[in-house]
Amino acid sequence: MIAHLALEDRILYPAMQRAPDLAARKTAAQLQSETGALADRFTRYMADWSDDRIAREWPAFCAETRLILAALAERVDRENRTLYPLADQQRRPMPPVARAS
Repeated sequence: MIAHLALEDRILYPAMQRAPDLAARKTAAQLQSETGALADRFTRYMADWSDDRIAREWPAFCAETRLILAALAERVDRENRTLYPLADQQRRPMPPVARAS
């Protein structure tokens, strides 16, 4: 999960912010500003909740887990609805491959 979020934050979002299309650039910048800290938040969540702490503070763990999962689901949903379709539109068609005679 962390690797996936970090990859998007380091590669996809910056690439989209350099896209020729203004709407794509603005959408990527807005989404990254709103959801970009999620990888750090998830890393802290994983570090904060040891097995022992989970056992001691089960209700708090459940509440925090619901919050982090909701944030992840929101990011995935927004990327699927807005960012990825824009990214698909920005791709350039590949030139045809020359075939050997």
